[in-house]
Amino acid sequence: MFGLVPLLGAAGLAMLMSHFGLLYHGSTGGFVEVTVASLVRFVLGTDEPAASIIMVIMVMLATVVIVRRTLLTRSWNSPGFIIAMLLWSESVGRVIMAHVFEVNYAEDRTALHTLLLFLLVLAFALDRLVARQPMALVLCILLCFLPTRALFTANKTHTLLWPEQSVPDRFVLRVQKLEQELRRPVVLGAHRHVGLPWSLQSRMLGFEGDVNSHGWPLGLHDARIVADRFGDVDMAGYVVVDSVPSSGLRLFIREQPLTTLVVADTGFVLTTDTATTNIVFSGPVPKLRDGDVFVEIGGAIESEHGPVDLRLCTVVFDTLGRAVDGELIFLSTRPAHWEGETFHTTRLVRGRRDAGRVEVSLWNPHRSRVLIREGFVRAYAVEQ
Repeated sequence: MFGLVPLLGAAGLAMLMSHFGLLYHGSTGGFVEVTVASLVRFVLGTDEPAASIIMVIMVMLATVVIVRRTLLTRSWNSPGFIIAMLLWSESVGRVIMAHVFEVNYAEDRTALHTLLLFLLVLAFALDRLVARQPMALVLCILLCFLPTRALFTANKTHTLLWPEQSVPDRFVLRVQKLEQELRRPVVLGAHRHVGLPWSLQSRMLGFEGDVNSHGWPLGLHDARIVADRFGDVDMAGYVVVDSVPSSGLRLFIREQPLTTLVVADTGFVLTTDTATTNIVFSGPVPKLRDGDVFVEIGGAIESEHGPVDLRLCTVVFDTLGRAVDGELIFLSTRPAHWEGETFHTTRLVRGRRDAGRVEVSLWNPHRSRVLIREGFVRAYAVEQ
């Protein structure tokens, strides 16, 4: 009875989060369509509805075998029966919560427990069948499929959290080569999951780098990192230069490099320890109403006391002075304690017809004493 307490608590939390619109992952489109289909996609690599139906039929037949054996032997406390009831209770509970309280069905990583329960139910059912029909031992080959596949396709080169969070070193080195060819920081487009891993990976290799994920996959980029699971990204004009089959990551570079023209160039020196937001540039940027603009920012930073947490913000204001677009990057992915090291980045600012001015600022939330020397902000109009 006490085992229901965590389940009821989790259900209550899910309903509360659903009420506030905080359940971003998943949908209420249907248990088979959402939960089963997502597991089939990531385990078997297919989106065929027939595969989901086959999985449902398999678990139903396995449950029948377990329940029939339980009724004959009156073994209500057998592990197979308990796990089968747990699987079906959880599934029915999900359906009720989705229809009554509009709580999302579990999907992908949030449904992995369902996969584990399914495999256990299948294993116990096959065990019961083999006890009665030794020839059913052939069906146990099904249970060898997943571990055998994992043995031969295991990723032994790098850790895989999300595909986008496992960027190989050679991607960084290839982008650095492109940066030398362009003679400016590369505008790298990628999903937001790539952001911090890319910057930290670059730091480990002695470089610096940032991802432009704002508005992804739209915008002009010199290079892009795309995961196979985002198959709807328009990659016209790009060519694949490297890929990682194990994670499905591909590195794209433009066939024809973008042509840029300097439309604004200014320098600055900044000393701050009293304000959290320190504006280093604010003004109109020519050509921003006509299309995307690259904003290159750099300088040398000194901090007197310990590590500092600095973020570089780029904000677009309309003609009425309202903030209509913006993003930030974490400079803490570079040195934690700055002693005159330089930083250098190029941000993609999406073109807007109502753009009035662009503001570049340094956000210093802890008001650490920081000095930026030889700072500059340079804007480029982009021609394809």
